[in-house]
Amino acid sequence: MTSLIDVATPPAIAASIQARGSKRNRSQNVVIGAGLVSLCLLTGFLVWFSGDHSDEIVRSDPEQSADKDESGMADTKPVPQSNEPFVLEQDGRRLRFRDLFAACDQARDDAIIHLDFDGERETRQATIRRRITLVAGWNSQEKRPYRPVLKRDLFDITNGVRALLQIDASARLEGIEIRYESEFNEQQRRNMSLVQLLEWAILCQNSARLELLNCRLRMEPGATHQFVVKADRGSDVSIKNCEFFGGTAVAIASSQNLTMENSLVLSPSTIVVLQQPGPGGSISISNCTFLNETFLKQNLGRAPRRAMRDTRIRFDVRNSILDSAKTLVSIKQLPGAVQPILPSEIDSLDIAATVVWGGTGNVYDVGRTFLSFTNSAENPPAVYELPPAGIVEWRRKWRGRDDTSRAATFRPAPGFEGFHEDLLGIEHSMELQLQLDGGLPPRDIGARRETIGTGEGYEKFLDEKADNDNERVE
Repeated sequence: MTSLIDVATPPAIAASIQARGSKRNRSQNVVIGAGLVSLCLLTGFLVWFSGDHSDEIVRSDPEQSADKDESGMADTKPVPQSNEPFVLEQDGRRLRFRDLFAACDQARDDAIIHLDFDGERETRQATIRRRITLVAGWNSQEKRPYRPVLKRDLFDITNGVRALLQIDASARLEGIEIRYESEFNEQQRRNMSLVQLLEWAILCQNSARLELLNCRLRMEPGATHQFVVKADRGSDVSIKNCEFFGGTAVAIASSQNLTMENSLVLSPSTIVVLQQPGPGGSISISNCTFLNETFLKQNLGRAPRRAMRDTRIRFDVRNSILDSAKTLVSIKQLPGAVQPILPSEIDSLDIAATVVWGGTGNVYDVGRTFLSFTNSAENPPAVYELPPAGIVEWRRKWRGRDDTSRAATFRPAPGFEGFHEDLLGIEHSMELQLQLDGGLPPRDIGARRETIGTGEGYEKFLDEKADNDNERVE
């Protein structure tokens, strides 16, 4: 589009005026030139005024906008060619916002919010109350998806919740990286209780549903009180082609459902389950790679022991690599429990009272023991190693439900025997140099790292999806 500056001094008019010698001709040409300029300006304005700008409207942040009408609503006048990064697509229109909070606030069911930017952008906590999708936008100049990184505003705490996204309905995140920094310093971490320190990047509540596809989720190294996803009772979580670095990947109740597919988790722990009364939930995992100190932490909570079997959670783990530097499953008795497990009863504790395990084709590299119990009622809390102690006893325990799995030696990178905080400094999982029994892991076991995460992993996934769709059409 020609700018107003270019229209105001057209070269053709300037040359025509200079070529004529007489004052009369010069005066006439000046008048003609001025008339042409006015005509160009008027034409441009009429073209813009009559055009359809409904698919490119910018909306300022309702809380920050100073221009409001008599009803108090924020001014939403069309601003063509806006470069605001959050694009809300709904009802055939594209509305641009400067802030994710405002875009989510205006979204309705089935809306799509495109993140049209590369690199980091700090944002306030956004609450999702509708069924929407947040997706990396398309960079038309470079012919690739954008690579957006969302960072939490450390000074924004809404209703006492330290979260970047609060989901009260249904949300799908696709091709997005989240980086979550803790607001607590080292001294605060030493002096505050774990409950006071709890932080999470994504909070699902009110029976919400969350889908993560080709996302990269990075918590602060060393912050064991951080959770990427915390899902309250009734909420379901589905994860595919994602990579997690630091913290704990998912915290759920024993009555919930979780699915993970083709993902890599490099963190102190992958899953924390809090026992809650109600029907037992399920966790389904396929083709994933886990590098943890402890894969699963099962917190017994304060429920009476007789309720334990009513809240068991079932696992179905297939074709995955589970490398646990300390223990595979850690059961913890929280303080203040009703009818707590006595030290004399710990040796006879049955894991099947809380966890029902099943699977096929898995590879285990467990550092100390497959099962441990932490008794918080003792001061200091005592940790007990319980049977099954090795892969043979583990398979026997589940009576054929994990018979095709085996033990192996797994190395994430040269010089590292398992999870280590120094590994959390990598940018993406492709930087790892995985070895299974001294060679490359088979393609059908563990995560296919070339298709996980944002950036190139997301592009690879989209290319393969397009090829598969074309094959179905043909």
